Amino acid sequence: MGKFGAQKPRRNKRKRLMILAAVECLVLVALVIGLVIFLKPASLEGTWYAEDRMTYKFSKNGKGLMVLEDDLEVFNYKIKGETLHIDFVDDAYEDRSHQFSVKKDTLLLQTDTGEDTLELTRR
Repeated sequence: MGKFGAQKPRRNKRKRLMILAAVECLVLVALVIGLVIFLKPASLEGTWYAEDRMTYKFSKNGKGLMVLEDDLEVFNYKIKGETLHIDFVDDAYEDRSHQFSVKKDTLLLQTDTGEDTLELTRR
């Protein structure tokens, strides 16, 4: 009987270790998901307004539209890190690169020279 009694604590210990390992895996997965969500780059998708005279509209597919008073200009855009590259379809407009940041409903675009910053608001 002594033999069988000694195996029970061993089984319980193994079972507890397996449960602990499973819980640790679940916690790790939850942390990774949380970090991915938290560190996800801010989305430019939507309509952004600046000083009631300029509007930028960014679509999910890398296409956009700039409205400046009565003028509409179509563009393609790419994001690399913290840099927004805008390539206007009409060659009359100069393509641009901006350092950008998004905080809630505010988009800051800094010119490539770093001299000017444009603040836009998402509505």
